[in-house]
Amino acid sequence: MIFLEQFHSKGIDENKLKKFKDKFNENSKHRNHVLETILLLNEKFIDTEKSKILANLFSAHIEENLTWEDFFKISFILSNLNPAAYLFLEKHVDKDSKIRTKMYESIEGEALLMACGIGTMFEQQFKPTRTAIKLYEYGLKPLKNKRSV
Repeated sequence: MIFLEQFHSKGIDENKLKKFKDKFNENSKHRNHVLETILLLNEKFIDTEKSKILANLFSAHIEENLTWEDFFKISFILSNLNPAAYLFLEKHVDKDSKIRTKMYESIEGEALLMACGIGTMFEQQFKPTRTAIKLYEYGLKPLKNKRSV
């Protein structure tokens, strides 16, 4: 229910939606894969924010901002991501973020991101991966923007 509410609140380009629907309807293997992925992940989620994030990612796929492979990979990362890491993802990806954390909180947050494969240490400094950036830009940031309106 939460997934559908969030998905329908997005203003998806009609032409891109039609293109997606055409592929969805003509390729039963793809249709089954899409449905199974979304249903299984939503069933697994304990945190309702994850359903909203998944809806945003799916919208980004339909809008052709994410390939199916990107969507699939990011969705499974999302399923393993501790919700406590959302704040740290924003802190490390959003250049305008005003989030400040204590040293021990940063270490823990970075560990949560690295455990999911969306953060790495480079030259003794934490760096989010490109996948982390996509997860934030297309999944979490739209929720942040919606809250600030």
